[in-house]
Amino acid sequence: MSQQPEGPLVVGSVEKFLGRLAGLKTNTVDGARAAYDALVKKGLTEEVQQQTAALVAEAKQEAAAPPPPPAAAAEVAAATRAQQEAYEQVNLWYQDWAETLRGELPYHEQLRLGIVTPRTGRRSDPEDPATPPAPTGNQ
Repeated sequence: MSQQPEGPLVVGSVEKFLGRLAGLKTNTVDGARAAYDALVKKGLTEEVQQQTAALVAEAKQEAAAPPPPPAAAAEVAAATRAQQEAYEQVNLWYQDWAETLRGELPYHEQLRLGIVTPRTGRRSDPEDPATPPAPTGNQ
């Protein structure tokens, strides 16, 4: 099964699961009945399946909430501007504190806080046997 939806759409997912579970029960493929029996043994009994099916039916009978009215273009533009302004304020705050803390904290603390990026490249360790020896000038 693909990633199932969250929220109210999960009702359809549960209904699909119950259908597949019923299919396992009657399937003649080797191992299908054993898989069904294992699920029942773990607690997915006939009673639980019936209760779940009843809950799905009840949820499907409930009236779905009507979709929200479409937002006006002016409202969308105003919300976008407000978000952009808020982001700019937060970014200014971050830049100010990052600049302040960079000189006060050790490198690894700065890295944990995300105010510096990790250094790239690997220093060669002369004790490391995997590191080839440096070339000499007499070759």
